[in-house]
Amino acid sequence: MGTVSSSHTRKRVEIKRHEILSSKSSQYLVEKVLGEGCFGKVAQCTKVDTKEKMALKILGSDESGTIELLMLQELRRLDPDKVNLVKLTEHFHYSGYVCLAFEMLDVTLYDYMREMKFRPMHLFEIQMITQQLLVALNALKSIGMVHADIKPDNIMFINRQRHSVMVKLIDFGMARPLWLLQGGPGRMIQPLPFRAPEVILGLELDEAVDMWSLGCVLMNTHQEYIDATKGTPHKCTESNEPTPSLEDMLEFSPDLMGNIQERKDTMALLCLLKHMLKVDPEKRIKASDALENHFITKLQWKDINPTLYVSPDCLTKLLGQLNESTENRTQSDRSAADNNNRPDSSVPSKSLPASRDVGTCTDDLLSADGGTSDVSLCYRQKDSSILSSKSSQYLVEKVLGEGCFGKVAQCTKVDTKEKMALKILGSDESGTIELLMLQELRRLDPDKVNLVKLTEHFHYSGYVCLAFEMLDVTLYDYMREMKFRPMHLFEIQMITQQLLVALNALKSIGMVHADIKPDNIMFINRQRHSVMVKLIDFGMARPLWLLQGGPGRMIQPLPFRAPEVILGLELDEAVDMWSLGCVLAFMCLGQSLYPGCEYKVIKETSNEPTPSLEDMLEFSPDLMGNIQERKDTMALLCLLKHMLKVDPEKRIKASDALENHFITKLQWKDINPTLYVSPDCLTKLLGQLNESTGKFKPWVGENNEAGTSDEPSGTDGLNEASTSVPENRTQSDRKGSLLRCSP
Repeated sequence: MGTVSSSHTRKRVEIKRHEILSSKSSQYLVEKVLGEGCFGKVAQCTKVDTKEKMALKILGSDESGTIELLMLQELRRLDPDKVNLVKLTEHFHYSGYVCLAFEMLDVTLYDYMREMKFRPMHLFEIQMITQQLLVALNALKSIGMVHADIKPDNIMFINRQRHSVMVKLIDFGMARPLWLLQGGPGRMIQPLPFRAPEVILGLELDEAVDMWSLGCVLMNTHQEYIDATKGTPHKCTESNEPTPSLEDMLEFSPDLMGNIQERKDTMALLCLLKHMLKVDPEKRIKASDALENHFITKLQWKDINPTLYVSPDCLTKLLGQLNESTENRTQSDRSAADNNNRPDSSVPSKSLPASRDVGTCTDDLLSADGGTSDVSLCYRQKDSSILSSKSSQYLVEKVLGEGCFGKVAQCTKVDTKEKMALKILGSDESGTIELLMLQELRRLDPDKVNLVKLTEHFHYSGYVCLAFEMLDVTLYDYMREMKFRPMHLFEIQMITQQLLVALNALKSIGMVHADIKPDNIMFINRQRHSVMVKLIDFGMARPLWLLQGGPGRMIQPLPFRAPEVILGLELDEAVDMWSLGCVLAFMCLGQSLYPGCEYKVIKETSNEPTPSLEDMLEFSPDLMGNIQERKDTMALLCLLKHMLKVDPEKRIKASDALENHFITKLQWKDINPTLYVSPDCLTKLLGQLNESTGKFKPWVGENNEAGTSDEPSGTDGLNEASTSVPENRTQSDRKGSLLRCSP
């Protein structure tokens, strides 16, 4: 059997012919590969139970697949058959891959043109296909989405034998919400021959980019024209030659000169194309208006010669007509200036603003490898960088931290002098996903539910910039200042209550944070509100429905990773409760419960007898003489035990945890304010989590005792790999296949 493989940024896709891929409800038999792209392959499959042919898009489990899933989920608000969009039947995860099951269509418009040896299409075919695609674009606008990748390869015939010219728009891997594109200039989208002028010039974008691409698709019905435009798009739009009339253009099609009706009908097509290819996106025709155009609504096809082709010379000449009086000099000058400053127009520019002197920013170069792009900030004590959005300017003062995808800088808002935290990301998929998740959070009041507040987002010189309220320090930094001494019961209770409120709010909008750790919990202002915190960093957050697609998703930093993630089981919001339990234990112990690798975490499962909570308290001799403190500590241990249930279905919910005795009933006036929770007491706790669903016992390093000044490995294992487990494996099989630690 042949093997299907493709290089991928995160995971190599390898699917064998005749392999069966299983979801919760269906099985798909792989027959052949239909195509491949940057992120995976599309295979023709047969649904085993119904024998129905399906197209299965198989992606590496990365951000690109996640974005496409998010966009396809939005499309569920539309009827795909009525608005000519591809239909997704289900999605699932299989052996670490994201699998999207689509209806089976026929061939792409490009393949059809190739079969026809790239002869121009009939007027009737052009009219029918254009009308259907305009309906699709109008529907996308109604839900605030931009396709951003319209080209002949992404337009497919449904069934040429039954419906000769019925088509659908496919592939939403590059699709984005309209509000995200409107964040500012700097986004490089669309394949080059179909790229709108405003994309090339780095201007603000909206749904008009799709109309430009559709106009190019209409014109690119001849291979010679497509080849001529590669590398020098829109060359005709930069001309200052006089604009001839449409009648002059028709002279390039001598076959039409003797037929008045056909001449008028072709003129209607050319007139529509001219409106679709306006250089100024504000003047470009809208999909709703184009559907009312004479070419779409009024042509009498019974009067048209069925063998008539639209002259390639006639259409090619059209691009010379796009320079109107308001566009000639302005667009040409801007394009020339852009080409002088931009070394390569096919990639996002990372240059400094025109008002800055590049030579003056050489003292301190702060850079971070951002995965798909580098995030660099030029910073000087006397000449700080200013990043500008539509409405504000941010003066960069210092870098607060950095991660895999960029940096967080402390900034001052120039007009209000307000301190802000600016997260600066490369213009990649990770930044897009975080923006999508943060947009969902706007449904909540961040101050009431203890979530970080996003004030605005914008694009600047190819970077995605997120402006957040300025907070104080992270929980991890606070513990480090305290030399990792265990926290007071009062502090633990207050912080736990606020984070439970946050998790309960996230569940209400169907979101999972998936990255809860001390570094992502920040104090608001310790001087004014000593124990008020907020949950930050939604770069790993995902909708609940996406995590429920099946096993295989590796999320969460290792010391806070739930057992079901390690074992490759199905996931839900319970993963966040496990992480919060580990954070709670970190506050109590001053160290992580599981700082080792995944294998050591699972290895600590034992079958020893489980002592009672009363027996556990004997490990804290300071509490033995105080009945009230003994009861209060028992309440904490009891809550922790419910948060760290091995079985996610039995793990306590956030709403129930908010009603727990430790959160609601403790009388702090009766508590010794200097009381620490005994590390020995809590360390012993993890030996008590062994119930019918599994048994856990903590692993603590020999030289990493609570209360020492050595930093615990609170964030180890962020990129730790794990062997995913097929869905049909037994529990005992899964234990045997866990990735083992290096010696």
